[in-house]
Parts: sequence; C-alpha cells; structure tokens
Amino acid sequence: MPSPKKKIGGGYGCLWVLIAAGSFLLLIGMLMAFSSIRGTEFCPNTFQAREFAYSRIPGTGVRLTSTQLGNSSSVAHGEVLKHLRTLPQQVTWHVATVSGWRSENHAAQILVETLRQTNADGKNFWGKWSFDHPTLAAVFWPLVQDVAFHELYGCVPELMEHAEQAKDPPSLERKVIESIADAVIARIHHAVEDSEIQSLVDWFEGLSATSGSDTGWLTQLKDRVQKASRSP
Repeated sequence: MPSPKKKIGGGYGCLWVLIAAGSFLLLIGMLMAFSSIRGTEFCPNTFQAREFAYSRIPGTGVRLTSTQLGNSSSVAHGEVLKHLRTLPQQVTWHVATVSGWRSENHAAQILVETLRQTNADGKNFWGKWSFDHPTLAAVFWPLVQDVAFHELYGCVPELMEHAEQAKDPPSLERKVIESIADAVIARIHHAVEDSEIQSLVDWFEGLSATSGSDTGWLTQLKDRVQKASRSP
C-alpha cells in the first residue's frame, strides 16, 4: 500500500503541472492580446479606406503573422468622388489609425474624418457642399487629392476653411495653392532625404492654374518653393 507521503507528493506534482500549464496558456493569451495590431488605411487615389490586422512580438518589429486586409470602401460622398482624377502613380495606401497595446491616429485620419463630416440633418457635409457648388468642387477636390497623395494632411483643415469661404473658383484655387506652397516649404525644411525634397518640388512645379487668367502669383509661389529647396 502506498504511503501517505507518496500520495501527497504525487498530488503536489499534478498541482505544479496544472499551474505550469495554466501559466503557459495565460502567457500565450497575453502575448496574443498585446501582439495583435489592427488599424485602417486610406487610399488617396480613390478616397477609400480598408482595415488591416497582423500580430507581432510586443516591443519589436518581428511579425508573427502576415497582414490580413479587409475590403475597401469609400469614405467620401459620390459628389466628391466624381471630381477625383485618375492619378498616374500606382495605387498607394497611407496608415490612418493603429490600435494595439495603445491606439493612435496618423495624419491620414485628418482627411478621413473630414470627409465623413455630417450636417445637423445627418447628411454628408462635403457631399452637399460639392453638389451645391459644382464649379468650386471641380477645382477643389483634385488639389486635395494631390495633397493627400503627397501626405501633406496637416494642411487639410486650412484647405477646408478656404472651400467653405470661397466665392469663385479662381480665388479658391489661389488660396488653396498658397496653403499648399506653405505646407510644401515646411515639409522641405524637415525632409531628411533629397529624393523627398525633389519629389515635392517636381510636383509643385507641375501645378497649373485651371481657372482665371492671372497666373503671376503661381509663378511667384513656385519660385518660393524652388528657393526653399536650395536653402541649406
């Protein structure tokens, strides 16, 4: 007959196994919880957004899984979308939000939230604005699209103010491009790579005024941007 000591010892052995197994499962659960990264991306080519998800080892960039992408859907009203251009550049996506062990919004979320704004009656604000002001919208949205593609989202609120206050296409176009010039120059001053600076300069140099006959102001803005790109 086994002694009581052996029974007690065997019981403790099983208990330690259970504790170890439970601790292991808890560790795996915590690892999965803290390693799960989710978020949304915004596409400046189409004004669509999509969700993404993947897992990585916390505190590192080591991926545990590949990135899973959700279906894309428009974040803009149809009255906005019809003024977008087909960009010659390949389709690109900018991270808008990220949630994991902490959540944060990226610059692209500024435009996403703006495009989703609604009036008091629940209707899309910029959809109605575009419907009510088609000539302004035709000038405005292609420029916003360019701004988004070059990730100058910080100037979006200012551009929206110009649109709300605009009376005619030439004045709106001028004010928007002036704000873009300021944003480009600010980015140039903080750019690390020469290639980024040249890309911004080339893009701004290619901008043209589509409304109005006086374009001297645009030439002056391009000169400002060129001068900023040559500054040490």
